[in-house]
Amino acid sequence: MPPLLVTALFLFLYLLFPDHIRPADAMWAPHVVASAIYDGDLYLDEYQTSIYQYDSFAVHELDDHLISFFPVGGPLLTIPQMIVLDAVLPALRGTTLQAYLVEHSPHDPLVYELQLINASLIMAVSAAIMYLIGREYLRAPYALLLTTAYALGTPAYSTASRALWQHGPSMLLLSLALLLLVRARRQPAAVAFVALPLGLAYIVRPTNSVSVAVISLYVLFVYRSYFVRYVLLGLLVALLFVGLNLAVYHMVLPPYFSAARLGSATLGEALLGNLVSPSRGVLTHSPILLLAPVGVFLKVRRGQWESLDWTLALIIVLHWLVISAFPHWWAGYSFGPRFFADVMPYAAYFLIPVLSLAQAGTRRATALTGAYVLLLIPSIAIHHHGATSLAVWGWNATPANIDEQPNRLWDWADPQVMRGIGSRLLVVTPETLAVDVGTNPAKTALQFGVISDGLVDVTLYLPARVTLDLETAELFHMNPLPGGGQAGRLRTPISAIDLLRLDLLVDTANLTHAQAFPAIQLIARDEMGREETVVIPLFAGEAGAGQPSAVVMQCASGRGGLEAYLGPGWHDEEMLGDATWRWATSPAYLFVRSDTRQTLSVSLAISNLHDAEAPDGLGQTGVMNVSLPDGQKIALAAQTGQPLGVEAAVEKGWNTFVFDLEAGNFKPSDLTPGHFDTRDLSFALDQIIVAGACAAPTG
Repeated sequence: MPPLLVTALFLFLYLLFPDHIRPADAMWAPHVVASAIYDGDLYLDEYQTSIYQYDSFAVHELDDHLISFFPVGGPLLTIPQMIVLDAVLPALRGTTLQAYLVEHSPHDPLVYELQLINASLIMAVSAAIMYLIGREYLRAPYALLLTTAYALGTPAYSTASRALWQHGPSMLLLSLALLLLVRARRQPAAVAFVALPLGLAYIVRPTNSVSVAVISLYVLFVYRSYFVRYVLLGLLVALLFVGLNLAVYHMVLPPYFSAARLGSATLGEALLGNLVSPSRGVLTHSPILLLAPVGVFLKVRRGQWESLDWTLALIIVLHWLVISAFPHWWAGYSFGPRFFADVMPYAAYFLIPVLSLAQAGTRRATALTGAYVLLLIPSIAIHHHGATSLAVWGWNATPANIDEQPNRLWDWADPQVMRGIGSRLLVVTPETLAVDVGTNPAKTALQFGVISDGLVDVTLYLPARVTLDLETAELFHMNPLPGGGQAGRLRTPISAIDLLRLDLLVDTANLTHAQAFPAIQLIARDEMGREETVVIPLFAGEAGAGQPSAVVMQCASGRGGLEAYLGPGWHDEEMLGDATWRWATSPAYLFVRSDTRQTLSVSLAISNLHDAEAPDGLGQTGVMNVSLPDGQKIALAAQTGQPLGVEAAVEKGWNTFVFDLEAGNFKPSDLTPGHFDTRDLSFALDQIIVAGACAAPTG
């Protein structure tokens, strides 16, 4: 297969699913290129309005100029295709590249497309180079299998092809250097030219200094007669780089290249995490690379282990040590093993012995081919999801900023790659709210984010004692609930990159320490009609004080947990002597969470009922309409002093029961002149019993 066709194939595949483009560090890369083309410099002064408005973390000030904090080598490699694009933009959009970038946000769809097209082209060319490396050892179909693993089963797809990160140009240059090293085995003169892509690779990304140092030693010892030419070509690149730095930064190396950025107190954790962390491990995200050690074993066993193999293996190990020495070894806001991306050409090289044996046609070879394909499929699936899902990007911020809570990197219950898969829509933190009874109103907050792809609409139900502060309330269309409390719907649906903070005010008057009161409910609905309910219990004082006193849990033999909380519609517990009761308005909500799908029973011990015909509004009988979690509605005869029971099937997670007395609500003060109670009342309970299969609490 011609290399040009390989380039076209992978360019097509990269551009086929342009759903998720988050440039992050590379957000100003197109602007750097435009400044180089139009102004002949690297300054971003003409874009200062956008920089200050949208995000300036990737830009710093130097001599009254704005300049990218990140290396400019990668973006500058795209100058040829950007010149072509600039030539056609006037016909397509009636503007030039620079004018468009000045007038539009860096998050503009066309600017994102510029990132995607350039990054994808770079990685597609790198894939073609990897194909040529494979063809040095393999037949065409197996060389294409090697290329597919490299181009689609590693961060080449999920990171480098999505935007102009440093990694794409770095991988292109290192794969070109590797091709020259491989061909130098039969054409020794080619080794001198390795200095050019290798030197440029360092300019693109300083961690490539590992490759520069180790490969230079390799050339010195193995190709000594060509070493002077190699050094001279390398010096040419170095002098151009140093000259640029002196002109722009007034120093030999830019600040980003400082070795002071290394140094970590968690080196051991980082070394392990970069390999097997559920959200950053290279082996957990590219299981195809589990065959690389097999390739090493095969070369050693066959006596084919060469100096080049030692060189590449040493680079991979040293690179692993270097990226683990960064304090933020997890690479900040990104997907998967981003820091490992640069050495993927070397890692893919060690798959060649595996494919060489696989193409032999023996029974063992067939089994090895099957193992290769079985590991390749999940590798491609993982990086395809990382490349196309917005939810995996949102994982970096939800439920907490990964840079502030890096312990999330080890959460096997919430790995980044699983975001956007399954039926869950929201993650809310904290899971339980505690409010200080010493202040009134007490201030607290919760935040929530979307963990699925697409837009999600959220409805919020607040009990009577809880309100939103003024700024937070602007996010919702708020309406009062019968008998107190509020319901609000987000004015604008949110996506996985949005993290909303809700600042809450809680009326703590007459609350006692460790008292529980009605919970907050959020209901999320996505564009596909899926729905999820999340309930946040509230406690006065310390959280975890137990169930509200009106709810009694009865556990039959079973596994998992079962818990219940009152929602909007319930008043505070009242007490006289040893007697306790709780009034409710209609409708009143009960939230039940089960760890399993099951049938459970809910029993209400009713002590008072509203009767619209009674002079004081109270009677002994009535009709209770009950809405079950599955949407079914039933009418039950209710009588004081008699338990009212209902059985219902519940799903795993949160389930909502709604109790609505047909007689409705009344105010005692409206029926009895001078009565102190001005609340809306409907029925009163001595107790609610929820019984189901669950593990009995211990302790």
